[in-house]
Amino acid sequence: MRVVALLSSILLASAAARADEFTRVPALEPNVAFWKKVYIEWSLNQIVFHDEEDLGLVYRVIVVPARGAKNGAGLTRAEAIKRGQAETEAAIKSLAKKNPKSADGLSGVEREVFLNVKDLHRADKYQRLSHLRVQNGLRERFIAGFGNSGLYDKFIRAELRENGLPEELIGVAFVESLFYVGAKSKVGAAGVWQFMSYTGKEYMQLNAVVDERWDPILATEAACKYLKQAKKELGSWPLAVTSYNYGRGGVRGLVENAGSKDFGVILAVAKNKRFGFAARNYYASFLAVLDILRNQDTLLRGVAKKAPWSYDVLRAPFPLYASQLIATGEIDQAQLDALNPALTNEASAGKIPLPHGISLRVPKGRAAAVQAKLAALPAGDKLRGLRGVKAVHKASGRQSVSEIAKKFGLGADTLAAATGLASSSVPAKGQAIPIPHAASRYTLLPEARGMPLPPLPLAQPVLVADASAPDEGAGTTTGKPARLAKDKAVVLASAGGRGTISIGRIVTEELDELPAVDALAGADASMVPQVDVVAGDLGLEAPWAGDTVAGNAPPPTS
Repeated sequence: MRVVALLSSILLASAAARADEFTRVPALEPNVAFWKKVYIEWSLNQIVFHDEEDLGLVYRVIVVPARGAKNGAGLTRAEAIKRGQAETEAAIKSLAKKNPKSADGLSGVEREVFLNVKDLHRADKYQRLSHLRVQNGLRERFIAGFGNSGLYDKFIRAELRENGLPEELIGVAFVESLFYVGAKSKVGAAGVWQFMSYTGKEYMQLNAVVDERWDPILATEAACKYLKQAKKELGSWPLAVTSYNYGRGGVRGLVENAGSKDFGVILAVAKNKRFGFAARNYYASFLAVLDILRNQDTLLRGVAKKAPWSYDVLRAPFPLYASQLIATGEIDQAQLDALNPALTNEASAGKIPLPHGISLRVPKGRAAAVQAKLAALPAGDKLRGLRGVKAVHKASGRQSVSEIAKKFGLGADTLAAATGLASSSVPAKGQAIPIPHAASRYTLLPEARGMPLPPLPLAQPVLVADASAPDEGAGTTTGKPARLAKDKAVVLASAGGRGTISIGRIVTEELDELPAVDALAGADASMVPQVDVVAGDLGLEAPWAGDTVAGNAPPPTS
């Protein structure tokens, strides 16, 4: 028991030590207090008129109508804000002339402004009109975000711990998006962690099928990588957290210009216009969130978090369209979109195929049923997605499949699976190699990382009633030689053996090296004498005239 108690104490002390790294700069305390009010005191329909440099200088708070509504005076939200700003500016100008010592003789907006700032001992508080700024409250959105955070809180905190990072960094996601998965900024930052596309590409996959910035789990992994590197480069959490908004390079520039890594010093001397209101206040906003979360039992009393995200995960057994998933009846469009927010609109709408092996979330308890129904699809349906190729590469006869894959930025296994050739194979000169869409690149969900890549049903089993090929291994041949279409790779395995199969000039491969052949071998022997498998067509075109697809073959001719 003493050992357990000691370990618990060490862990708690370690966590506390990491939390203490979030330095409280005295000059920022008014800003922290301001953002706490923005998050949990002022509502969306409350507009705050304040000084943009001294956030302790709050002149006035007014109530305006919601978007799309009007107030009692018939003013829209924008009109009410405009009038409120004009009234506030007029009152400040008047107070600058009067410089009153008490509220006696003051009325209306002048009296309101005076009472709001009378305890702020700043001589120029009425001479700062050029610094007047407008901010709306965020109470409703913060409360909704706090509730939404329950979906991902457990995973995010675990991921932070696994990376040796303080759990308090979950506050960055609150500052960025208030945990709204669909958040997108006016400059294009996306998702809970608000990655810009150029930064997202450093850590995630962004292509025609997936934009992983929208997935809260994958984006959390990326955010951990960024924050870990930022702390290593910049040396302190105030700087690393600020860099999440301003960039590592930008913060390095601030440090160089200030001649100090002290965040208080940097704030005092930084004059760079680019280091504007959002960047200067980013760390203060983060500290405000930490204060709220640490005191959530009182500050957010009665606000419930949503239950953790619950789902099953599977890997696509072949390139498939979203419509094929929905057609199983085990998942609908709304569920597909909600559970897989990284899918692009085109992929979710079934306009482009999802790559073989991609991990997908489905409703809890439905994975087995989805997989069974996909497995039961006709062979032709399983190969629909293979037709969605980006390009066809003409082999030089010198490069292996692995080398070709590298040229197109694909994994060797991905291209090998798509072509039915071993990754070490060297396709014959002129052979057409279908290159899967660049969107074949994806990041596996954590739950799928222990799942093997499902075997791909590569070859649409083509039954050839009047065709044969010389079998250089043990086996037999029948009939006349098959007439091969130009640039088509075809492999026939005879019923009598598993030797090296040679088909004309196109390709010579060891049959057992070919993915998925074992799953097909023998399937057609009873329908076409002495021919087990025809593989390699990929369903793009028939390799020769007169082919028939498995299940619809006419009786063999003599």
